[in-house]
Amino acid sequence: MKKRLSAVFLVAMLFLCSIYTVFAEGAAQPSIDSSGTDLEIRGKAAILMELSTGKILYAKNEHEPLEPASITKVMTMTLVLERIGQGTLQFEDIVTASANAKSMGGSEIYLDTGEQMSVYDLMMATAVASANDAAVALGEHLSGGSEEAFAEMMNAKAKELGMNETHFVNACGLHEDGHITSAYDIALMSRHFIQLPEAQTFTKQDIYPIREGVREYKMRNSNALVRTYEGCIGIKTGFTNEAGYCLSAGATRDGETFIGVILGASSSAERNEDMAKLLDYGFAHFETYEIPVEQVIVEPIPVVLGLKDKVEVVVPDLIVPNQVIAKGAVPEVDMKVTLDENVKAPFEAGHKVGTIEVVMDGALLQSFDLTTKEEVGKRTFWKAFAILLKKIISM
Repeated sequence: MKKRLSAVFLVAMLFLCSIYTVFAEGAAQPSIDSSGTDLEIRGKAAILMELSTGKILYAKNEHEPLEPASITKVMTMTLVLERIGQGTLQFEDIVTASANAKSMGGSEIYLDTGEQMSVYDLMMATAVASANDAAVALGEHLSGGSEEAFAEMMNAKAKELGMNETHFVNACGLHEDGHITSAYDIALMSRHFIQLPEAQTFTKQDIYPIREGVREYKMRNSNALVRTYEGCIGIKTGFTNEAGYCLSAGATRDGETFIGVILGASSSAERNEDMAKLLDYGFAHFETYEIPVEQVIVEPIPVVLGLKDKVEVVVPDLIVPNQVIAKGAVPEVDMKVTLDENVKAPFEAGHKVGTIEVVMDGALLQSFDLTTKEEVGKRTFWKAFAILLKKIISM
């Protein structure tokens, strides 16, 4: 019996040596044409962006530092709506106008010092009538009474949105040294703002009365495109002598939304005409495309020198954002799976063993990691021997 076990032991040792050598040897083996050149926009700077993707489809001097005039109020309204969303502010809350708010001049609703008005009505006054006094009253209410402190809040939000060419000095956009931005930054800000809940309630409003019955004032939207351009969702106009005529505007048709920005136009008519051309260009030439993603099944892969011969591979959720393509185009979408043929132990769960690449018309859209489902320890000589011996004894 002892001789028989010794023979089995010797055979097992020789067999394992050959296996180990084989394992060791195996381990050593290793877009869109967005130039928009057919457009002639007369303002100092302009940009066209698709809303859902943020894709820039046309740009002219988009990073030039310029004054935004009352487009500034988009940031003021953004901070108000975010506070509403957080539950720390209500539309029904009452704001008391300060002497500073009353003193603004320019576009206004003629607030008196000490006059009280709801956040909702002041938001309508800011969005529809471009009222400087209303915007400052809102800003002071949010910051505890200081327009300067509110400007700091505006700048903090600008930084968060990636508006690196922007510095706000006030809440309404009246001319002040250092109050500066760019068409690109305004597009970023407008894209964020218009997707906030309730934003379009204010920007699309054409006529809105305040102080009904007592000093009633009927406001009409300063953005004429809400009345004249199909699908316009408003946003914000602006004008000062220093800034010229400015406009950030959006429109939605058949599920497609574009945002345009024009700064430094010479007249409101020029600004509105060119914005219509800019948005028309977007609707005529571009559309969003939902990327078709196939289900990928990956079989377990061999493990070199592992306590397990194979390991399962985890395929992540393949979520690819929509893309902007030329209208009517039929893009070619491919999915390329690259997988390690042999993975050497030891490794932890989540160890990368390959990739899935989603490619459209030859351009990489997104890459996903394929990972191991579990940890696999290294098969040492003695561990391998123990496994083999257990198999032999169980025969």
